[in-house]
Formats: sequence, C-alpha cells, structure tokens
Amino acid sequence: MAEARRTAGQFDEVAAQLNSRPRKILSWQTPAELFAKRVATVE
Repeated sequence: MAEARRTAGQFDEVAAQLNSRPRKILSWQTPAELFAKRVATVE
C-alpha cells in the first residue's frame, strides 16, 4: 500500500512530469501540448 503514503500533490507532480514529456507517437509533442491544441479547436 505504498499509494497510501503519497499525497495528492505528489501525484500531481508525477502527472505534470509525464504530461510534459515529448512522445514520439505524438510527433514529439507533449500530451499537454496536444490536448491544448485539441481544446482550442473545439467550438
């Protein structure tokens, strides 16, 4: 139960690190960049 020893802030930090990591599958964009572009095009 290592998860019980983690805070929500720690999980947020990990999520931010993962979402700011460029991915080859996304043509070297980060998930956050791609999400922001997709949201910007929604009417």
